[in-house]
Amino acid sequence: MTWEKSASDKLEELLQVVRDPFRSIIRNNAQRYAEAYAEARRTPHITVKEAVLGFLRARSHKLTSEGKMILSEYQLTEEDFQNYSQSQI
Repeated sequence: MTWEKSASDKLEELLQVVRDPFRSIIRNNAQRYAEAYAEARRTPHITVKEAVLGFLRARSHKLTSEGKMILSEYQLTEEDFQNYSQSQI
């Protein structure tokens, strides 16, 4: 599984809002979730969309208003976020 440069850059940008003690935990979980999203979608590489979904999933199992704004910014829907339950990832 390979990461597009734009996807890894986007994940790093999103991680800037996470406080330091939690940043590495969220980064590791976001990477794992993004790879699981890509694998479930049968894509050989991680795109910005998978990175965003992975980040949101790593932060919470429920969408906040901030999460919904991030989804809409990347033309993603709540359905995209909900498509893969925790047990599948």
